[in-house]
Formats: sequence, structure tokens, C-alpha cells
Amino acid sequence: MMPPALIRLRDRLNGQTPLLRTFRNTGWLLMAKLLGAVLSLAYLAMAARGLHAAGFGAFALILGLAQGMAALVGFQSWRIVLHWGTAPMLEGRTAQVSALLWFCGVLDLVAGIAGCAITVVLVRYLAPHFGWSRATADHAILFAFVLLLTVRSTAVGALRLYDRFRDGALADTATPVFRMIGALVAVSAGASVDGFLRAWGVAEIATAAAYWGLVWYRVRPVTTGLALADIVSVPRAYHGFWRFGLFSNLNSTLSSASQQVALLAVGYAVGAVSAGYFRLAHQLGQALLILAEMLSRSLYAELARVSASRSRAAMTTLLDRTNKAALFGGVAVFAVVAILGKPALYLIGGAAYLPAFPALVILGAAAAVQLIGVSFEPALMALGRTGSLLVIRATALLCLAGLLALLLPRIGVLGAALAMLADALVAVALLRRATRRVARAAPPSP
Repeated sequence: MMPPALIRLRDRLNGQTPLLRTFRNTGWLLMAKLLGAVLSLAYLAMAARGLHAAGFGAFALILGLAQGMAALVGFQSWRIVLHWGTAPMLEGRTAQVSALLWFCGVLDLVAGIAGCAITVVLVRYLAPHFGWSRATADHAILFAFVLLLTVRSTAVGALRLYDRFRDGALADTATPVFRMIGALVAVSAGASVDGFLRAWGVAEIATAAAYWGLVWYRVRPVTTGLALADIVSVPRAYHGFWRFGLFSNLNSTLSSASQQVALLAVGYAVGAVSAGYFRLAHQLGQALLILAEMLSRSLYAELARVSASRSRAAMTTLLDRTNKAALFGGVAVFAVVAILGKPALYLIGGAAYLPAFPALVILGAAAAVQLIGVSFEPALMALGRTGSLLVIRATALLCLAGLLALLLPRIGVLGAALAMLADALVAVALLRRATRRVARAAPPSP
């Protein structure tokens, strides 16, 4: 047997250390997102200029509502696949992994159908407050149906489980490419809210098809010899399956709520035009969080592997190095927003959207804080501390809701941005404290 020191040296030379795999996988995801970022500037400008402030605000509210519903009912099954599928995958139990994938796929679909029913009720209630006509409300419902039923979270998890991040990056490019094509068609047809919704809907369908096609081609889940009883019995095969799944869903819901609740609150309290300003400012701030999002996804996959090996030293090293890189990234994000924010607003939306610049700077600061704390949530998730995450997200969301109620009626969009910054600060501070506590309490490496 090869000595451990030589194994570590071989893995380092082959780029197989946890940190190197994390950055390599982040690189694949980042390439796709950078393409999306470039194209998004173009189709976002088409929507902002073509729909004008009121139309863009209505478009933003529909997107926010649909994305909020997807976060509410989605089970984040890609996390379930990585959490429960890593050990059997490493041990070569292919049939067990395939049963897990089938179960999570069905779970996603059932959750999506339930979300469709909730959406109908919610849209009918909110439409009068947003000033939507019956036709606009119907378009909102139809778009939400598309978003909820084009489920691909399990497919995302399957590709990441088998270290197929490059394939996932390829599938992700379908979204910006089809949005760009659809936006061109929408503008040529008269730039209506309905036209842009159709473009976004087609992009969601294309991306889901790309993900599932790559899963069948690359992962090749077992179907022969896999009985229905094997799939139905999946939750019983993993201790704490439903607890982890439900808590992951709640954590994701609360995390997304900090974005969608603020947008919907602005539209509800101040109007569609202000919602459009907030959406554009938030979109530009979040565009600089591409690195954080990609690093978090690849880091979670690697932390799941490290957690399965029960190596505290490896996890501590990976977290320390990632945190240092994230700190520099956070400072860079804020600097870019402060310097280039106003020209970017003018380039995309024109002079009509320049009043959103102060909110953009504040939202850029919130994005920088989120990037600095990028490693904490995947670390707690990989260690199964979903309960701690739930408490932290609920606390931050309560802070957000309180500040929205206090500041939004007084200073409008700027108040919503300040509330988002406070939400980010509270969440990252609590996540850091919990991660440090859990890391100290973890058993030493075997």
C-alpha cells in the first residue's frame, strides 16, 4: 500500500486536494456564469429600456414572485443528493445512488405541483395591490408554473456528486443564451412584459432539458433491476433524511426570502417603479456575487467529501484558506460597485434609473459581506447542522422584516437596501460564530 504522504503528494500533483478541486470546480462554474453575466447586461438593458420604469417594475415583481415560490416549495435536493449520496458513490453502490436520485427527482416534481396551487391563490391576492390587470396576473401564474415545473435540482446534484462540474457549467449556459435570443425576439415584437416572460420561460425549459440530458448521458442512473420499493424506501435508508431535507428547504426559503421579500415589499408599499429601481440595483450588486455563489456550490461538494472522511484537520484547512480568499474578494466587490455602479446604471437603464445608485452602493456592501462569509453555510450544511442554519436564517429574516417595516415607509428604496445590508451582516456574523463553535467541537481526525 502506498504511504499516506505519497498519496497526498500524488493527489496534490494531480490537482486532487480538496482546495484545488474546489477552485477547479469553481472555475468551471464561473466560466458559465461569466458568460451569463455578460449576456445579462445586454438583455437586462433591453428589458429596462424597452419596458421603461413601470413595465420593468411589473416584470421584476413577477420574476420575484415566481422565484420566491420556487424557493418556498423547493427541497434543495442537490444538497440532499450530495449529503446522502457521497458515501455510497465513493463505495461504488451505484444502485443505491440511483434510487436516491429517482426519489429526489419525484420529490422535486411533487413540490413543484404544490407550489403551482399556492401560486394561484397568492397571485389573485397580490394582483390588486400591485396594480396588475387580469391578463398580467394570468401571465404571472403561467410563468410561475414554468419555473416551478422545470425542476433540475436533482440533476444538478447528480452532476456535482460525480464531479461533473464542467457538464453543469455547460448546461447553465442555456439560460443566458436563450434569454438573450428571447429578449431580441421580444424587442423586435414590441417589448412587452408578456414577451420577456415568454423568453425567460423558454430559457428555463431549455436549461432543465440540458441538465437532465447530461445526467442521462454522463451519470447514467441505474434503471434495470431498480424496483419501485427501492425508491420508496429511500428515506428509511438514511437516518435523519426528512429532517435534513425539510431543514435544507427552510434554510433555502429563508435565505431567498431576504431577496424576494424585500422586492415584493417595495412593490407593495411604494409601487412598481420603485420595485424596478430596486430590482436593477439588486441585480447589479448580485452580479458581482457570481464568485461567491460558484465557490459556495463547489465548496459544499468538497466539504461533503471531507465530512464523509471525518478529517477535522482537512476541513479546518479548507475553511481557513477559503475564508482568506473570500475576504479579498469581498473588498474587491465593494470597490467595483462604488466605482462603476453609476456608469453601469446609466449604460443599462439610462438616466431614468440613476436615482437607484445610492441603493446600489448599499446593496454592493451587502454583496461584499455575503462573499466574505461564503464558506460558513456550506460548512454547517456538510456537517448536518441544518437546525443551527435554520435559527440563524430566521433571526436574520426577522431583522430584515423589522427594518423593512421601519424604513421602507420613510425612505423607500434606500430603506429596503439598508435592511438588506443589516440582514447580510447579522446572518454572516451568526454563521461565523456557529461554524467556529462546531469546528472546535468536532472530533479529531482519525
